[in-house]
Amino acid sequence: MNGKQELSGAELLAAVQDFVSDYSIEATTHDQAKFDEIAAELKPGARIYIAHVPGTSIDEVVDLALRFRDAGFTPVPHIIARKLSSREQLDGALKRLKAGGID
Repeated sequence: MNGKQELSGAELLAAVQDFVSDYSIEATTHDQAKFDEIAAELKPGARIYIAHVPGTSIDEVVDLALRFRDAGFTPVPHIIARKLSSREQLDGALKRLKAGGID
């Protein structure tokens, strides 16, 4: 015996479902056109990491995060400091996120 417990099919299925029940996904501002399609596949409250990809502004990241928040999800915006032009730009983005219920 190898010391590992064998699971039945039902036990394995339950273990996999439990493992993936707290999933998260990543989205980019390029996904705006597919927003409804993406949102329809997610469970309410799901975490969605918003990537600040090349060629996008912090305002676009904030806009998408707020859109996901308004739709009942938990957005986690990724802000890349080197892409910001000033402290004021960062403060403005953080203020908008906070006002929209994103901490």
